[in-house]
Amino acid sequence: MAGEEGFEPPNAWTKTMCLTTWPLPNNYRSYGSDYSKLAVSSQTAIMFYMLPTDKNNLRRRLLAAAQRDYSQSAGLLALDRLRTVLEKDAVGMKKILLYRANRQWREVDLSTLPASLPGLEFTFLSDNKSTKFPVEQYDAVVVPLLGFTDSGFRLGHGGGWYDKFLATQPKALKIGVGFQSSLVDFQPERHDIAMDVIVTDKSTCYY
Repeated sequence: MAGEEGFEPPNAWTKTMCLTTWPLPNNYRSYGSDYSKLAVSSQTAIMFYMLPTDKNNLRRRLLAAAQRDYSQSAGLLALDRLRTVLEKDAVGMKKILLYRANRQWREVDLSTLPASLPGLEFTFLSDNKSTKFPVEQYDAVVVPLLGFTDSGFRLGHGGGWYDKFLATQPKALKIGVGFQSSLVDFQPERHDIAMDVIVTDKSTCYY
């Protein structure tokens, strides 16, 4: 892709990703220097380069890609990596808050996690985001990722619920769970809260 006529990745990090990380299909489409329209997709990898960033447009593209390319096996790999973080890396943690996966949004399903880690106390968030924030303080809070950056910021669905809630959990380990294909680039806003750990089907990154 880096050799495609008229295309030059917008920064060194993106260029490295293009050349070394992503399995690129033969039928990718290049839109020249209009990075907001460049999409690289296959059954296992989707990458969006958004420069300048339009978060709403980015959300629409990621949701469409999730519907098209969701992989249950990739979700199980992400779940296994999360289990390793909680079992081996989060030493001394006891109370863990989990999200309930939205199947429509193709989020990683965490419903089987508590049974595999009986030594921890798990609580699931209510599906109804109009309810009040949980008042209890947790050792770790696990949140879904629609998208995420290489610096640890998550992209959600735009309501700001998780950012507001995470601000009430200053001591909690903030763990984002998603798919490596949702790695994107956007400029964080003042209210955005960075993750401490991001777990995907292909990697575990600490920030």
